[in-house]
Amino acid sequence: MSLELNSLSSNNFSKVSLLQAYNNIHDYDIICLSETFLDSTIASDDKNITINGYNLIRADHPLNIKRGGVAIYYKENIAIRTIDVPGISECLLCEIDIENIKGY
Repeated sequence: MSLELNSLSSNNFSKVSLLQAYNNIHDYDIICLSETFLDSTIASDDKNITINGYNLIRADHPLNIKRGGVAIYYKENIAIRTIDVPGISECLLCEIDIENIKGY
């Protein structure tokens, strides 16, 4: 799934609850988000943005301000490796190992 959020943390992180509810219906393997508006004041393991059973990777705005940013939630049984692309910010390039997904 891909979703443009216009701030994951707005309204006391209420969009995380909505995202979780929508995911409970569809059970996505990977959830891609844009316009997360996160910065270094919110850790990736912060309970406000955690979704049970999912890992989170993100690329915040390069100036560490609350605008822009992208993130990916992916199920814990999926092996994902991020690939660094020098000179490109607010972008996540990932390699997914689909041959070794546990439970499929």
